[in-house]
Amino acid sequence: MSAFSLSLRVCCRSLSTTMVWGTAMWGVFLPVAALGAPPVEFAFELSPAGPEPFARDLWAEVTLPDGTDCAYPAFFDGGETWRVRLAARSEGVYRMGSVTERDPAGLSVALTPRIAGAATVTRSGPTSGSVIRVDPSTKRGFVRSGKERYFPFGLNLSWGDVAFYRRAFAQCEAAGMNWTRIWMAHWAGANLDWLPVGRGASPRPGTIDLGVAGRWDEVLSLAEDAGVFVQVVLHHHGQYSTEVNPEWSRHPWNVANGGFMAKAADFFTSEEARRHTRTKLRYIAARYGHSPAVLAWELFNEVNFTDAWKLEKQLPEIARWHDEMAAWLRRTDPHGHLVTTSTSEPPPVGPLWRSMDYYQPHLYHVNMLAHIRRFPEVVFPPDKPLFYGEVGDDHMAYANPEDKASGAGLVPQIWLGLMADHALPAQAWYWDRLLDTPRWGEFSAIARFIAAVRLPERADGLRAFTPRVSTSTRMAHRIGPGYHWATREPLEMTVADDGREWVALADVPEFFVGQPRLVEEGRADRLTLKLDRERSGTLTVRLTDVGRDGLALELTINGETALSRSWPKEPDRKAGGMRPAEFALSLPPGRSVVTLRNLGPDSFRLRDLDLDATIPVLAAVGKHDASGGFLYVWNRQTIHSVGDGAPVKGVVELEDWPAGTWTATWWNMSAGRAAEIEDLVHRGGTLRLSTPAIGRHAAVYLERRTHP
Repeated sequence: MSAFSLSLRVCCRSLSTTMVWGTAMWGVFLPVAALGAPPVEFAFELSPAGPEPFARDLWAEVTLPDGTDCAYPAFFDGGETWRVRLAARSEGVYRMGSVTERDPAGLSVALTPRIAGAATVTRSGPTSGSVIRVDPSTKRGFVRSGKERYFPFGLNLSWGDVAFYRRAFAQCEAAGMNWTRIWMAHWAGANLDWLPVGRGASPRPGTIDLGVAGRWDEVLSLAEDAGVFVQVVLHHHGQYSTEVNPEWSRHPWNVANGGFMAKAADFFTSEEARRHTRTKLRYIAARYGHSPAVLAWELFNEVNFTDAWKLEKQLPEIARWHDEMAAWLRRTDPHGHLVTTSTSEPPPVGPLWRSMDYYQPHLYHVNMLAHIRRFPEVVFPPDKPLFYGEVGDDHMAYANPEDKASGAGLVPQIWLGLMADHALPAQAWYWDRLLDTPRWGEFSAIARFIAAVRLPERADGLRAFTPRVSTSTRMAHRIGPGYHWATREPLEMTVADDGREWVALADVPEFFVGQPRLVEEGRADRLTLKLDRERSGTLTVRLTDVGRDGLALELTINGETALSRSWPKEPDRKAGGMRPAEFALSLPPGRSVVTLRNLGPDSFRLRDLDLDATIPVLAAVGKHDASGGFLYVWNRQTIHSVGDGAPVKGVVELEDWPAGTWTATWWNMSAGRAAEIEDLVHRGGTLRLSTPAIGRHAAVYLERRTHP
């Protein structure tokens, strides 16, 4: 039995509460405040520390102010010192008693401290906020303290130094945001067992760099002060990939660098790798589990890009690894934080998600305005909360490079996400194009809109709708790709020019495959349009590229071949070279079904389909319930531009709108406050809502003041 001495330290830091615009009670629009008091912390020493002190499974019994005895994991903090941290959930006296060590078989060995007197902490004043849980009543949202709804809204702040987080959290707090996501990324000095180049040798497997560990203490403390909850990303795909953001060649566990793993895919199956991973996860839960700023432990960022998934198809092994590590975290985290993972494409619901507390796909497609609203068509059951942990514009088509650099395409996709038929917002990825840029006002205005319309409170009862919009100015009706590369059923889409922005536009493929293997995987080789035209016209098909191995393409009308084209092989094409193409098909008046199909052998990329027709310049989507609703309206010509274009007015038709006196409040899209307020008397039926002149985008909410 090892002898040890016991010491005690109470962590102290300043607490602050900052009020923001909004109404108290629910999630995002309750006052943003520090999440709690400093933790209760005990420290003790063991001599000797042992050959693998980080792997020792030490637990301390702590008597809480109400007399309850609870066990908390201790973590090694260098020398011969271990510490125990727990959240102060109530005022009173906390007393540490016995310490035990658990072995792999689950047996415990008592370590009797030689202490003079009792080790106690008397806590008065503020206590720590409670951990976020899944709402048991709906299973689609989150609650805090068992009753207050937590509505996550913010942006990824995935890496940076402590000074960056101090500044970024302050901006999030001022804007009323309460969510972020931070990676344990080695290049940012945030990986506990892998140091960046220039910082010396990485810790040997199974050990922790205490300097990095201390940095995480600072970051989570800053998050607590700002009222920001953090998804802590424990691993990312590049660590175990040789193809997608590959970092495996530099990994300290790689045998080429003196490690023990021959290939990246071994991470999920190697007993040694799993043992060292359990050691690290236990340390993380013990050292940071007390923090009310921890929303969840995210086991992996985009695990589908690891070699084990992408190259070796080890999905069962990866799912079992997730089961094991989720169970291990729940065993070692007595505070009970949520556990999740993430993928860049929604995989089939099944083994990967069975041990996760909520679904966390990422979204990077071509038509983000349609795709961000596509959740009802994604095969996720309503048994867990679901929201996009990352959304971005990687594959979106911009007219000018400066438009993309400005972040112009990032804010609209978040607005559209709020209008989708799911309860929780999407979270932006490209923080570098939002923080400290002209877009920050636009982005933070969304949080204030969420407060104004009481979205967290009403989310479960709201229903999405797509209204008809009319404008005196019209524009060419062209259909572009919805997604870049994914498995989808061939799309059959009814096309109208009534101004509605249908979610089906998300499922127009960019790549039309011709290889049988890809067709069998579920990649699209065709697209069907159902048209109803008043006059004859022309359908123009524009291709960005035809594959170097050549292909045959066919267009049919009502099942009859109307046009066919073929391209030969182009074996001498230079890398990066393109072979664009354009061709036209005559369209008859009336109803017709047009199918575009790739007959192979190679793929082609669609640029757009020109329907030789026009549509309104403005589009709109919204959500509503019995008490009112809100809409997002955008200018199709300029929505992704750096600045506003020529303003256009329109009329939005709200069908079956209840009778009464309504107040329409148009939102200031940069300042986050009311811009124009109009009272409307409506007798029932279709409410025709006139818009202001819209150069880029606008939002409005309607509240019924009186009933008939």
